[in-house]
Amino acid sequence: MKELTLEDVRAQVARVSHKVDGIEFRWNVSYALELQADMDHTLDESNLIGFFIQIEYDEVDIEDPSGPMQRQQGRKWFVSEFASESEVIQTMLKAALASAEHRTREWFLVDGKRIYGPHLDANELSAMLGAKEDPYGGACVDYGDGRTLWIHYNDPSKPEPKLPS
Repeated sequence: MKELTLEDVRAQVARVSHKVDGIEFRWNVSYALELQADMDHTLDESNLIGFFIQIEYDEVDIEDPSGPMQRQQGRKWFVSEFASESEVIQTMLKAALASAEHRTREWFLVDGKRIYGPHLDANELSAMLGAKEDPYGGACVDYGDGRTLWIHYNDPSKPEPKLPS
């Protein structure tokens, strides 16, 4: 299989257009290079292991919805130098889908709060669960104000939970 070049990746990127709700999405492509501690850190094609593809668009910032449009960027998606042209395009689709989910999580509010926000910290979420054990095999969120949320997973080996009346 032929190794991809930056020009090959850019050619595939140029084939894709993506527009949702009036927002036109753009794509950035950059090299992914392998650097090792004992290398002289010469950056050239010999260090190439693939490419990063990143989705980009202009939208108001979630923290300032009445403010000006700002450049927003998704995460960088790795594409191996041995990927096929189809894999490049499939990776772009995955980036677009992840971006759509991210944007939905940012704008989805419950009681004015972003409870499913995409920037939640895993350590903070783990701490919120606390040391409580769910007798029904689910997860527990203790809000610290007397409210507790139990997330029940359907586990036939556990008794059915009794819901408050």
